[in-house]
Amino acid sequence: MQLSGGPLFPPSPLGKPSQQPVPWGLADVSLALVVMVLIAAMLVLPAGAVAEAIAGDIDIERDPEALAVLLGANLGLEAALLGTAYLFSVAKYKVSWGALGFRRPKRGGLWLPLVVLGLAWVIMGSYFGIAEAVLPEVLVPKEGSIPDAAFEGATVLPIAVLLAIVFAPLMEETFFRGFIFNALRGRWGVVASAVVSGLLFGSLHFQVATIIPFTAIGVLFAFAYVYSGSLIASISAHLMFNGVSVICAVTGG
Repeated sequence: MQLSGGPLFPPSPLGKPSQQPVPWGLADVSLALVVMVLIAAMLVLPAGAVAEAIAGDIDIERDPEALAVLLGANLGLEAALLGTAYLFSVAKYKVSWGALGFRRPKRGGLWLPLVVLGLAWVIMGSYFGIAEAVLPEVLVPKEGSIPDAAFEGATVLPIAVLLAIVFAPLMEETFFRGFIFNALRGRWGVVASAVVSGLLFGSLHFQVATIIPFTAIGVLFAFAYVYSGSLIASISAHLMFNGVSVICAVTGG
């Protein structure tokens, strides 16, 4: 994967379509989402059945082997995000990886991911406080996307760390910001595209309680991409966000 020298199209003012949209469009995004739903069904449902059989009467999250099966399915699902984005963009239209956002940043430096990280934690902290005070229990997050038990034993910990630190930042940012957001951005404008791609990003985590804050964080990542003209900023912020979460889970913080 090689970074291109500059953006496929320059960042546009918020809310206005880009002047040169990427070649893939709504049809490609729709097909890619259908493919991902089918892959998710083929991976998650059998993995859940196998994990239940392994765990027996024990809680799946407390059985290292059963939990490893579920995390393995999640690794496959994350890899499918990257593969699907590639097939419906780079492979189909014979463009470079730069079209998906893998290019040198046009603006921003090391400070940008740090600012985005801080704002993301403000979003999570604010939502947690509001949710616990006024929202129904179903909308109050209990734990992260990866069960806390995955960080408690040496057996599953390497898989959980690989999933959180490597797979999720790289592959989710490629699919949701590089592929989906880019496809919508030249047609719907930055704000609407950031919200829609953010909502899809929030829904990926399969927790009703985290859809709202993760959607907002997805929008934040999209704005970081627009500002910098590169996925490097959002991938870095995503990696640091997950890294802090992993450290807190491992240390019990």
